[in-house]
Amino acid sequence: MKKCFEYILKDKFNLILFVLYFVIALISVYHHEIWRDEAQVWLVARDLNLWGIIDHVRNEGHPLLWYFWVFPFAKSGLPVFSMQLVSFVFMSLAAGVFLWTSPFNRVVKTTVIFSAGFIYFLTVMSRNYSLIPLFLFLMAYYYPQQKEKPYHYTVALALLAHTHILMCGFCTGMVVLFFKDNIWKNNDWKKYFYPFTIAAVSLFAVVLYIATRPEENTSVVYYTSHFSPNIFKTVKTLVVNIYGQIAVSSIIAGMMIFVAFGLLFKENKSLFCVSLFSTAYQFYVYMFVWQTSPEKAYTLLLILLFCFWVVFVQKPKKYIGTSIVLACIFGFSMNLAYYVIKNDIKYYYSDAKRTAEFIEKNIEKDAIILSNLPIATAAVVAYSPKSRKFYSPYTNDFYTYAFDKKVQNDYKEYDIPEILKNEKVYFLFFSLPDNIFYKTQPKIEKDIIYKSLDDVLIPSEKFWIIKGN
Repeated sequence: MKKCFEYILKDKFNLILFVLYFVIALISVYHHEIWRDEAQVWLVARDLNLWGIIDHVRNEGHPLLWYFWVFPFAKSGLPVFSMQLVSFVFMSLAAGVFLWTSPFNRVVKTTVIFSAGFIYFLTVMSRNYSLIPLFLFLMAYYYPQQKEKPYHYTVALALLAHTHILMCGFCTGMVVLFFKDNIWKNNDWKKYFYPFTIAAVSLFAVVLYIATRPEENTSVVYYTSHFSPNIFKTVKTLVVNIYGQIAVSSIIAGMMIFVAFGLLFKENKSLFCVSLFSTAYQFYVYMFVWQTSPEKAYTLLLILLFCFWVVFVQKPKKYIGTSIVLACIFGFSMNLAYYVIKNDIKYYYSDAKRTAEFIEKNIEKDAIILSNLPIATAAVVAYSPKSRKFYSPYTNDFYTYAFDKKVQNDYKEYDIPEILKNEKVYFLFFSLPDNIFYKTQPKIEKDIIYKSLDDVLIPSEKFWIIKGN
C-alpha cells in the first residue's frame, strides 16, 4: 500500500489532473437531479429480489451487472444519491487507471479526462455506461500481459461484456482475437483454453439473456416500426451527441475519427478489424434497434482509445501525429463538457426531486398519486419514500418501477378510476395533455397545486400536480 501511494504521488501532473477531475465531477454529481432512465434502475433494484431483477431486466435490453452493483445500496434504505456515487466511484477508478498506466502524453490525457463523455455523461449520469471505462482500461493494461496473465485479461473482458449491450460487438471481436493469438495453431493452447472459455461464455450469456425476450421492450418495437434506417442521419446524430452541434470544430473532429481509423489500419490490422466490426455493430443498433445518445456515442471514442493504448505500448515510439489526432477527437468535446456542467449546476436537470419534496410537504401521507405515464414519473417515485403510493391507470394497480410493455400511451383522462372513488387522489402529469387543458381549462387552472418552473433542462422532466377530489 505504501509503494502504491508513493507511485501515485511521484507523478505530480497526473495527481493534479486527477484531483481537478475528482472535484469538478463530484460537484457536478452533487448538483445533478436524476431523470427517469437513472431512476428506473434504482426502483427495479430497490423493489425486486434478485430473481425478480434477473427476470425483469431483459425486458429493458440491458445486462445485469449495473443492477447488481446498485442492488445492495437500494436494499439498504439509502437515498438514491448513493447510486450516483457508485457511478462516480467507478469513473474515478477509471480515471486513475488511465492517468497512471496509459502510455499517452499529457495533452492526450488532459483532453480525455476533461472530454464531455468522460467528465460528465458517463460520470454524472448514473447509468451502466459508467462501468465501461474501468473494465476497458483494465483490458488495455493487461492486453500486453495476456500470455502471462490470461485470467486478468479475460475476466476484465468478461465483465466488460456485462456492462452494456453496445459493447457486445467489441467484446466479440476481442474474444475472437484472443482465440487467434493464443489458441489457434498454438502448441501451448491448453494454458489459454479456460481463460478463453470465461470470456466466450460470459459474452454468450449476455447475448442469450437479451435475445430471449426482445418483444417485451415496447420502446424498441416502436422505434423499429416508426423510423427508417438512415446512415447519414445516424452519422450526423452521432457527431452532435459527442460534440454538441455541427460546427467547424465538430467537423474537424469527425474527420479526425476517420483519420484515426486509417492510422490504426496502418499500425495494427487486427485491432482495426475489431474496431471496424464494433463500429458497424453500433451503427446497426442505432439504425435498426434504438437511437444514439451522448453516452452511447462516446463508447466509440473509448474503443479507439483502447486500440491506440495497445498500439503505443506494443511499439514504444513517438506517435506525435497520432497524439494530435486523439487530442482533437477528445479535446473538441471539452467545450460541450463546460456547457453541460455549467447548466446542470445552474439549473435543474430534472424537476423530479423538487416535485417529490413538494408531495411530501403538501400532500397527505395516505393520498394516492395517479400518474398519466408511470415510466415518465420514475424519478419522482425514486426521490419519494417507499411508503408513498403511486397508481397506474394501465395496470389498475400501484407501481414503483415501470414495465414498458404496460405503458404505451399517455393517460388522457382527467377522471378518477372507479376503484379509487373513495380515496384521496392527486394527478401527477409529466406533461399536461392539450386535450385536457382544452376541455376543462377552468377546473384544471383551479385545481393545479404544483407546476414545474422553466428552470428545468429536460422538458419531459417537468411535472404538474392536480387535485383529483
